[in-house]
Amino acid sequence: MFNDRIILGAQYFRIVPPSDEWAHDFRRFREIGLDTVKIELIWNQIERRPGVYVWDEIDELMARAHARKLKVLATLPMETVPDYVVREANARVVIAMGKEARQELPIQRYLGGVIRQYCCWDAPQLRKRMAAFVKAAVSRYRNHPALLCWDVFQEVDIPECACRHTTREYQAWLKAKYRDIGELNRIFGEHYSSFEEVEPPYNRSFEGQAFLAYTRFRTDCLAGRIKWLYDLAKSCDRKHSVIVHGHSGTLQYVGCGVDDWKIAGQVDFYGASMHELLYQPMHANQALFSKAVAHLEIMRSVSRNDNYYWVSELSCGAAFGGPDTHRRLNEGELFFNLWTCLAHGAKGIYLWQFKPERFFHWETPYAWGLTGLNGAETFRTREFKSFQKAVRANEELFASMRPPQSEYALLYSPDSHTTCDAKGCFSYPAAFFGAVNLLWVNNVQFDIIRYAKEIRGYRIIYCPMPWLLDQSILSALIAYAEKGGIVIADGGFGRYDDNNWLSRETPGGGLAARLGVVETDFTRLEEKVEFRFGNGRKIYGCQERGRLDAGKNKVLARYTDKNEAVVECRCGRGKFVFAGASVSSCYEKSTDVRMAEEWIRFCGFKPSLDVKPLGKVTSRLQQSGGASIVFLFNHGLERASASCQPGFGFKKAYVLCGEKVSLKHGLEFSVSLPPKGVAVVKLT
Repeated sequence: MFNDRIILGAQYFRIVPPSDEWAHDFRRFREIGLDTVKIELIWNQIERRPGVYVWDEIDELMARAHARKLKVLATLPMETVPDYVVREANARVVIAMGKEARQELPIQRYLGGVIRQYCCWDAPQLRKRMAAFVKAAVSRYRNHPALLCWDVFQEVDIPECACRHTTREYQAWLKAKYRDIGELNRIFGEHYSSFEEVEPPYNRSFEGQAFLAYTRFRTDCLAGRIKWLYDLAKSCDRKHSVIVHGHSGTLQYVGCGVDDWKIAGQVDFYGASMHELLYQPMHANQALFSKAVAHLEIMRSVSRNDNYYWVSELSCGAAFGGPDTHRRLNEGELFFNLWTCLAHGAKGIYLWQFKPERFFHWETPYAWGLTGLNGAETFRTREFKSFQKAVRANEELFASMRPPQSEYALLYSPDSHTTCDAKGCFSYPAAFFGAVNLLWVNNVQFDIIRYAKEIRGYRIIYCPMPWLLDQSILSALIAYAEKGGIVIADGGFGRYDDNNWLSRETPGGGLAARLGVVETDFTRLEEKVEFRFGNGRKIYGCQERGRLDAGKNKVLARYTDKNEAVVECRCGRGKFVFAGASVSSCYEKSTDVRMAEEWIRFCGFKPSLDVKPLGKVTSRLQQSGGASIVFLFNHGLERASASCQPGFGFKKAYVLCGEKVSLKHGLEFSVSLPPKGVAVVKLT
């Protein structure tokens, strides 16, 4: 990897522009401050006839990049499959419409081939042809002096398919998971006579147990595909890193078989697209912006072993897909986004893309480009140059940054996500993103955790809508609480068991009997519900309303009808706090900072940085080489005078980005932030 530097690059098209523009464009790369060019080796454009590869264009691009001292991120996007492969392999995606009904998806074309989401990768002949292409590409360029790294699958996903190939793979997975068909029948509530009768589910609401198993299968299957591609590339090139990168807002894709944690474990390091900073009006809505923060924190979580990941695609222009999807970056927003990525630990950033693309009908003039159509400067070019100048001046400091050890963790539960998705009327992402917003807007630094082995070393673990937790997670949370930890359950804890059957009691996993608290009624909420605390504090929850019987435990809050809403239960030296409704879900889209601060205080969270004005200015704390690095972001459209108390003493403050700071007694500093302004301060 590249631990001593921050990689800054840009995409150079899907349909490459005429060759007479290449020399000028690559010269502009260097002038602007880009050090890496991302080039796509698009399968159907290279293999136009079976086994015949045309490399001329890629050869020339690689040579010109090397001549300009640019490194190349070589991407094998697998976005498009040659027509002949789809026909030869009979690799069409099949959708299950019912017990006997099947429908082939019509072919969808893209970049001159068949778009990958309409091809089934389980077709053996498609795999054979794909393997040959990957090996040919990697073997050809593995010794090229310009090569930096391989990205063997961009924006990873897996289509939902019920063809005979995928069905056989699913049946084999089930055989490995369950002892016999009797065990599967007990869990699925079915009466199959053999595994060969089991097919992918087609009704999420009525086949909840099968849908959970099928989703787990698909996440395993996608991780297996990534490992297959990784091994293919490594079999030809042991020297260069092999990576993949995920979609924008990947958390939304769990129902589509994407699990970032599983995928990241198959490659040298992971990356992410960050187009949600463009597709939604995030700069107009701070709560929406927190979803981008959540995505970056997920990337940091899946990369925690070495704290290394890239933002592989960051929008730097505008998009037009019709009257309802026209978005553009306004002045100052690219600069803001670049610093946000760096502040949350990205060690490489690739802009999408260098200059506007002329091929696609939805592109607009001066749209996606960092530069104009002729390479001329835009306000985005100037913002990037300012960013890269500050980064290069402090590169060693930024490259070695690590966040301080956090006292707080947010538990992500993919099975709870899948279960809510199957119900169709509950939103796990609303609860999860709301929790991120609650913590982030209050400047509380946190880790996102996923596995039982990570449940240790924190003071508080917050669990948004923890409906389905497997036994390893339940046991780890109980052991954690017994040793003094605090578990906050934001909604029905363990409402479903490990196989998606409704638990006999909620809280599940035996906690109801063990702690003497039980949910006696449950209602889906259309509107928010009020919690009233003894000190007059009011907090709101939504999505669900569980009526709790606290038994001998402490009641912390009641609903307006006097029923018990929030209960504290001692567990060893620690405790569980159960909320009958999801508080965090109320804050997915809310900007009510006062109410958010109330809940944060109640839970016992403390900000890592005391920043004012709260809600308008957010922060991030990093550490590097004995220094503390403070990032401050003004989300407002007016100038803000921000004050910051880090909670530790310091002697000097150095401005790395932004305006001059004023010190107060070595415990606090203040800085003026312009609209959408950023300040980066080094404290020693």
